[in-house]
Amino acid sequence: MSATEMALREPAVGVVAKASRRRLTVEYKRKTVREADGCTTPGAVGALLRREGLYSSHLTAWRAARDRGEPAGAPSVQSPSGEHFPQ
Repeated sequence: MSATEMALREPAVGVVAKASRRRLTVEYKRKTVREADGCTTPGAVGALLRREGLYSSHLTAWRAARDRGEPAGAPSVQSPSGEHFPQ
């Protein structure tokens, strides 16, 4: 096969036409927050976030939801006035 034919072939690795967001379960979020809360050594939380592919803002939001007594990351509906109503 010539170089031109090889270049015109489809790549071995396909690219998904449209990426989809990860859907993280409430149990996964609780487990991750518990694990982050248990980190004692410097850099351990950062290592956890890198390993899981998360941002620190995820932990902040999940901890705030936990402190409010809501299930971590439970879906909510936002009204036109900006109020959030848990489902």
